[in-house]
Amino acid sequence: MLDKIVGHQRYIAQAYGISMEHARWLLTTVAFHCLAVADTVPGVNYFDRPK
Repeated sequence: MLDKIVGHQRYIAQAYGISMEHARWLLTTVAFHCLAVADTVPGVNYFDRPK
């Protein structure tokens, strides 16, 4: 799994001409914000919905 993550980081670093450290920071920041947004979306409670 870690090899796959490093592969994505390497791809981004090469594609955008940035360092591996910057690519790690960038992808971590994107992932963090995706989780933060997903956490704000209210879930659907199927047990309390009207029939």
